[in-house]
Amino acid sequence: GELLLVIDQSTVQTSSLARRFNDVDWSYGWLNYVEQEFGPYTLIDAKRLPTTDLAHFRYVIITQSAANLRENQRQQEHLSNYIRAGGVVILERPGGSLRKRFSADGAGGERVPQSLGVTRNLSPFFTQQMDLIPLLTTYIASSTPLKDSVTYMTMDGVPVVYRRPIERGHVITIEFNFAQWLVRLQQGTPNNDFTIRAEPGATTTVDLINPGTVANNPVPLADLLERYLTIGVINDARPVVSLWPFPSGSQGVLLMTHNEDAMGPSAVWMARWEKQNNFRSTYFVTPADEFGKKSVRGVESNAAEVQLQWSNNPDDPNIIEPAGPGGFG
Repeated sequence: GELLLVIDQSTVQTSSLARRFNDVDWSYGWLNYVEQEFGPYTLIDAKRLPTTDLAHFRYVIITQSAANLRENQRQQEHLSNYIRAGGVVILERPGGSLRKRFSADGAGGERVPQSLGVTRNLSPFFTQQMDLIPLLTTYIASSTPLKDSVTYMTMDGVPVVYRRPIERGHVITIEFNFAQWLVRLQQGTPNNDFTIRAEPGATTTVDLINPGTVANNPVPLADLLERYLTIGVINDARPVVSLWPFPSGSQGVLLMTHNEDAMGPSAVWMARWEKQNNFRSTYFVTPADEFGKKSVRGVESNAAEVQLQWSNNPDDPNIIEPAGPGGFG
């Protein structure tokens, strides 16, 4: 792919030994975002970065695990040459010489945010939706905004997502832990010892997610955060074109999905028919549908998939907004 993702695996592995949620390095949380927004990508360990030919990549994401290493002069020059030639580097909470060279000073230290602000490239409706995202992260504040930079997001009025042009290329700095924030929004935040805050009795889905707007909001807030970083920020530096290559040399792909809509056991007949005709589809179900374990087993035994359906306020016209090149995204 045209995107290079850099993770320091030893940092991630060491952090996991702490066995505390807040102490774990969640850099691998970037994988879901990259696969969803960009498609194919290349993943390398941070130790390989100085010897990797960056000319093959449109974007390089250096995650927190790698952005805090003590970089040598060779690595800095390697990144600088790539940026000056037109490359885009995204830094997650950089430290050390990377911060000194490419980002704001970070002199304000780590802070707990009280408010979120989006300053560019978002409609009023989605700006309001961004305000609903629980601020389940901390950020690094600086004594002054970075000179000649463009700010896209603030926390408590402090720039936390900003872009600095350098000759033909750009450096985008993210001052909060983006990957951990996504994990918290998508999978929920347990207690720091990984136990779940369950009410007496059986554990339910609500016990696994963050309370408040995440559970009931019609717009998937984690997806909104991901899309804004992609289309609102990175696309400003260099257009994001992420049409996936078709498999096996095919000229196209037919994507089959079904909303279950109380079809129940009848869905098994459809899955069987699709398999006989060399199709494969995904059945989206909701907890209210009459789609029991027998139906799930029947559909999956015919090479189809069963996934949960997001169905809050599906008729709200504000939920879908054209984005990206030609309004395609």
